[in-house]
Amino acid sequence: MNGSSTTSAPGTLPRRLAVTVPHLRPVNRAHRSTYKRLLRRETHSPRTVAAVSVASVIIAGCLYGGTELVLELLDRPALLVAPTDAVAYVSQVNRLAPAILLTAGILAGLAGIALVLVALLPGRRARHEVDSDRAAVVVDDDVIAASLERRASVAAHVAPNNVDVTVSRRSATVRLTPESGVLPNRFTAEKAIAEAIAYDALRPAIDPTVVITPTGRVDA
Repeated sequence: MNGSSTTSAPGTLPRRLAVTVPHLRPVNRAHRSTYKRLLRRETHSPRTVAAVSVASVIIAGCLYGGTELVLELLDRPALLVAPTDAVAYVSQVNRLAPAILLTAGILAGLAGIALVLVALLPGRRARHEVDSDRAAVVVDDDVIAASLERRASVAAHVAPNNVDVTVSRRSATVRLTPESGVLPNRFTAEKAIAEAIAYDALRPAIDPTVVITPTGRVDA
């Protein structure tokens, strides 16, 4: 994504570990190549939705244009605009105000750039790789968020439902809500989270941030 994020929901279980390919012996070059392909497949999403959407728009436009042509040949009323009227309007486009033409050109250019970026840039799933020489391991971001939530809850001495974790590709934000006026220990929470991230050896690396909300919560 290119920048998607995942937030853990208090009281819910992580969905799954995406893929694990165990291999306890030292890996050779062939195994590394296989693992690399597996990791890329599990961490990158295909552009199926974007491709189908663009193709659907093009097909709908072609069907509409063909229908209008057939109706005009049969001397029937147009659904929206007759092809001859559309051609006549386009031929007079130079009579429009320059500001309108400039705005239309900018919007068309932005749409084209967006489509080019979608076609060229790889789509990413909300997952991280685990650095390992013995296996290809991919972990969902919600699993990482749930793990950091537990670590922060224990280290800061707050209830799990007062911890909210958001994990994106290169960052993790941990929000701690004070309980009954007691300020959580931010230093211990930061240390525990940093140790957990370092132990997991995630790729790409995650930069954690601990935030204490200004308003507290009174638990029953």
